Formats: sequence, structure tokens, C-alpha cells
Amino acid sequence: MSIKILTPVNDNVGVTVNIHTANLEKGTMVKITGDDLVDACAAAAEDAIGYVFKAARVADGPGTIQTRFGYLVEAPCDGAIAAAAHVQIGDNNAGVQRFKTYAGADPKVDKGVCLIGAGNNAIGTFLIY
Repeated sequence: MSIKILTPVNDNVGVTVNIHTANLEKGTMVKITGDDLVDACAAAAEDAIGYVFKAARVADGPGTIQTRFGYLVEAPCDGAIAAAAHVQIGDNNAGVQRFKTYAGADPKVDKGVCLIGAGNNAIGTFLIY
């Protein structure tokens, strides 16, 4: 399977995810805390991926966030990738493009962040610029 785009080409993709803290205010900046799970940013150095658009009514329930990314995609992993890890293009496997954990300091190589992690050659879900 090659990269599968789950959302239309668009800036600032809105994504339905589980939100750890119930009833966060609209506009609260959030970070990825687990597979398909976000929570409010609590410190300046945290990696905010977007903000709450529609709050979850219960803890760890579904809500909508507006992100700074352009695409939500599924793709195979080149090595295990954990949720919240930044990703770069990995090695092709039999002609199939994969993502791997970002290693380096060149921002042009950083292609996005993992929303739902996966093991080597398994399908992960990513927010991509």
C-alpha cells in the first residue's frame, strides 16, 4: 500500500480525535499524548499541533481539532514509530513509500507528526505538512 490520503488537500486540516480532558475551551492549544489522543499544552516548550475546535464532552472522548497540517494520511512505517514522533521520508519497500522517525536538525526533512503509531512495515496515521 502506498500513502493513502484520508482528508482532502487543504491547509489546516480538521481532525476528529480523542481528547483527554473533557470540555476544553474552543481554541485551547493541544499536543499529541498517545495514539489518536490529544490534551492541552501545559508548557511553552510543548509541541502544539493545533487547537480545540469542538470539545469532547467526556474524558478521552471524541472531539475535533484544527491542525497546522495539510494532510491526514495512512502509510507504512520504516521502523517502529510512536505517536507524537516527528517523521521524515523513509526507504521504499518494494516500491512502497514509507515514513520513519525524524532524525536530524534540518527542518526541510521534517514532514509531519505521527498521530497513530505502528511497528515496522505496519500502517501508521500521520499529519503531514
